[in-house]
This record gives sequence, C-alpha cells and structure tokens, in this order.
Amino acid sequence: MKPLSIITKDVFEKIFNERNYNPPPPDAEFDEEFDGALEELRKILLDHAKPEDFFLYESHNRARFLDAAFSSEGYLQKALVDDVQRWLKSTEQEWMVSLWEACFLLVTRDQILGFDPTQENAAFAELVALMNSPSGGQS
Repeated sequence: MKPLSIITKDVFEKIFNERNYNPPPPDAEFDEEFDGALEELRKILLDHAKPEDFFLYESHNRARFLDAAFSSEGYLQKALVDDVQRWLKSTEQEWMVSLWEACFLLVTRDQILGFDPTQENAAFAELVALMNSPSGGQS
C-alpha cells in the first residue's frame, strides 16, 4: 500500500472543510452510488471495529467523500487503512475516506494523507513509521 504523507493544517482544513472530492456531474443521480459506497465502507469498518466504536456520517454534499468518526484510536491500524485503500482501488469512481478521532487520515486509491493537530500523538506517529518503513509494515 501507499506510504502515509503528513499534510499541513492549511491543506487539511481545505480538504476536510470543503469535502468536495470528485463530485459527480450536476445532473447525475448520486444517492444510490453514495449509499452503496457507504455500505461497503461500513462492512470494512466492522471487520476492524465494533459498531459502537465509530460513527459513519450518512449524508453528503454531492461529493465522493465518506466520513467516519471514531471514539478511540482504533482507526490507526495499518490493516484497516490497507483494507480501505484496497476497496477504493476497486471502485469505479474515485472516493476519499476520512477516518478520524484525535488525528485524521484521508485515504484515496492513490494517497494516504495524515494530520495530527497536536503533533504528539504516539499512536499516529507509530502508524506513520510503520506505513513509511522500507517494508511498508510487511514482515
């Protein structure tokens, strides 16, 4: 999988606040596509976390951006990030998935972007080191 790139606060705020990743054409029917993607992401999240450990936002602003808030650092798992990115590579359209609690991961088929507002989160730093190691965390 791809290495994790650290982004600045300005870049993060632009992406996260706008949430306008790969919007469909204005006249395209989008609700079914969004609902299908939401359910696929829910299945992946449930493979790695209990339902009470995350909240999946079920609304959109006509963009291919899915948002999952966690109640713990359970989203900072390489296996989860790898599974999300593997799924994104299989989708017909390009999507961005946001996984967050204290820190933020923005995952696309081609990138994994990370932002730690405190720049001190040990679990986030460990994930960055693991994903950016020469072996990519593979043994």
